[in-house]
Amino acid sequence: MINRIIDECYILEKPTGVITSLQSDELITTLGRAAVDRIMEDGKWVTFNWASFRINKGTQPA
Repeated sequence: MINRIIDECYILEKPTGVITSLQSDELITTLGRAAVDRIMEDGKWVTFNWASFRINKGTQPA
């Protein structure tokens, strides 16, 4: 289903955003090279690599 959405957005030249916790190689394995190529054709890969708020929220002082 996700590949159909990506294809439709690509054909209609609509912006497509993907938010994932997967690394690039894992995303390629999950979606396939063609889908990732379509997303990245005019896009950029932005990495957010800070510590998890959910993991750390219990350790911060109130």
